[in-house]
Amino acid sequence: MISTTVTLFVETNIFVYLVDGSDEAKAFRAEQILEDASIRIVVSPQVMGELSVTLKRKLSGVLSDDEIEEHIRSLAPRCSALW
Repeated sequence: MISTTVTLFVETNIFVYLVDGSDEAKAFRAEQILEDASIRIVVSPQVMGELSVTLKRKLSGVLSDDEIEEHIRSLAPRCSALW
C-alpha cells in the first residue's frame, strides 16, 4: 500500500470558518481538512497574523482575546510554517 501525503497551503478563511462556526458547512469542511492526516498543512506567518486580527474583529464580545489566541495556538501543532 502506498501512502500519499498532500501539501496544502491553508489561507486565513479556512481557519476563520473553523473557529467562527457561523457557516456550518464551511466549518465542517475546514475541520475535515485539518483532521486529515494525509494532508500536510502549510501556513505563512501572515496567515496567522491575519487570523488573529480577523477573529478579534469578527468575534469581539463572543470570545476574549485570550480565547482567540488559544484557538490559534491549538492550530500550531497541525501546521508547518512557510517562511
